[in-house]
Amino acid sequence: MPEDREELLLSKLFTESKMSVQDAMDLLNVSKSTVRRIFINLENRGIAVRAYGGIQLASSTAVYSFDTLKRKFSNEKVRIGKAACEIINEDDILFIDAGTTSMNFAFQLSQAIVKGSVKVKAVFTNSISTLEVLAPAVTVNLVGGEYRPQRKDCYGYLSEMVIERLHFTKCFLGTDGVIGSTSFAAMDFTTAAINAALMKSSSQNIVLCDHSKFFSTSYVAWAPFSEVDTVITDAGLSEKMAAVIRNEGCGLILA
Repeated sequence: MPEDREELLLSKLFTESKMSVQDAMDLLNVSKSTVRRIFINLENRGIAVRAYGGIQLASSTAVYSFDTLKRKFSNEKVRIGKAACEIINEDDILFIDAGTTSMNFAFQLSQAIVKGSVKVKAVFTNSISTLEVLAPAVTVNLVGGEYRPQRKDCYGYLSEMVIERLHFTKCFLGTDGVIGSTSFAAMDFTTAAINAALMKSSSQNIVLCDHSKFFSTSYVAWAPFSEVDTVITDAGLSEKMAAVIRNEGCGLILA
């Protein structure tokens, strides 16, 4: 199956970060044209980048860019945002983080609140983008701290100190990627620290991410799958990865 070939190649790529065309041919026992088609598909999905004579993980050289990421998998993010709105209750106290998928959820939530189909008790965020999207529809409490332009969020000691003194019924978090098939992870220690603090202050922790994040390597784990209550992702998630998530006791919603 083509999907099995891609998963085998990605498993090897996660270990070595780079792979030549010849190495991929030997690993999969397929022709050069088949390998090139697989490389093109992985690049189109934003998982890897073709380089001279081979391929490498996109995250191995990429620097986080909010403006770049918000354009990727936009249709999937819309569906994820709508699905997240369906699990909101009117007595919920929400925290919505600073990821691009979370911002899309914030937009869908804003529309639902204006229409009257969703009500919330309170909303908190550390994201300037989420604040701007939600402010016309509901009062938003901004958790301050040091500002990061590349993520359009606040972080650091002040942010963590405030979060420790709050309690949320539901916390919606994005993720930069995963470590293996066991933990959600960030590309830097400060993002991981914020996420870990948020997890402790929330009754339910929900991860919002498109399926490509399960094939993106990040190096700072902030939560094993088993400590997350629900993952909301798109239908592009492989059956194998879906089974891994469910086996860890984590709820899964495919939008």
